[in-house]
Amino acid sequence: MIHEKKYLMLILLLSAMLLVTPQAIRMLNGNNSMVSSEAYYNSRIYAQNSTTYDFLQGHSLPLNVLNFLKFNQDISDIAFHILPIILGISTILLIYLILHKQNIPEKTTLAIITLMAVSPIFIYTFTDFKMQAFIIFLNILGFYLLTHDKVLLGGIPFAIIPF
Repeated sequence: MIHEKKYLMLILLLSAMLLVTPQAIRMLNGNNSMVSSEAYYNSRIYAQNSTTYDFLQGHSLPLNVLNFLKFNQDISDIAFHILPIILGISTILLIYLILHKQNIPEKTTLAIITLMAVSPIFIYTFTDFKMQAFIIFLNILGFYLLTHDKVLLGGIPFAIIPF
């Protein structure tokens, strides 16, 4: 049991390193910009302090949970880099807890978590500020709450997802 906890900590550390590496390399080269255009779009919408209308493109915005997160403008750039990494590590931890609750053997659980942490789609999703990162995190959080017999709380993340 102690060895499995050590392996879990190593996997969480590995996933954090994999998620931080692309941003760290860009920052070491003097490029503080984000990787994808979706991250810039979310950042621009956030900066214009509008939750209903995109003034640049001239159309109304779909209801988006990210638009309601309000930070200080100085903190927002840092938050856009750190928040997806925190969501990625939290997602891995929640999946581990879900698998542990389902009595799946520890070696199988650790193999599943390792494969997920090194998968390209996981790294792509949780490296930058994307809506998909929030959707995946909320799905896993909802499943976690449902598997731990918190039905009323488990419904809240699923109710937030469409927005």
